Amino acid sequence: MQVMQRHDKNWRKFAAAALCVAVVALLASGVIFGNLSHAAGKIFLEEWKLPAFYPRGFDGYGRLDMIFEDRLVISDTSRKLSSSVVYGVPSSSHASKSAFRVGNMVGYLLNHQREIVSLWLIK
Repeated sequence: MQVMQRHDKNWRKFAAAALCVAVVALLASGVIFGNLSHAAGKIFLEEWKLPAFYPRGFDGYGRLDMIFEDRLVISDTSRKLSSSVVYGVPSSSHASKSAFRVGNMVGYLLNHQREIVSLWLIK
């Protein structure tokens, strides 16, 4: 009987400690990722000061590493451009590809084929 009571006490201590760790982890994630929003599956950082005509979220974002005719490399990931890709910059929702430079921070939207359908200059 004493063995079961000891086991029950140990289990309660373990459960309480596990609960405390889970609560701390949840609170820490809110602090660490508090400025990152995933509304409707889209990514948006609150620190970005973007014009009202920009999308309210992106399928992805990153540093523009390379620019090719039919694809871009963004944060070491190659992405194909849709044949009807649209480019946006803070001064215009209808910019051209030439407005973008290697090193720019960009956000993008993808179609069902995972091609970039719109590219937006963040900074």
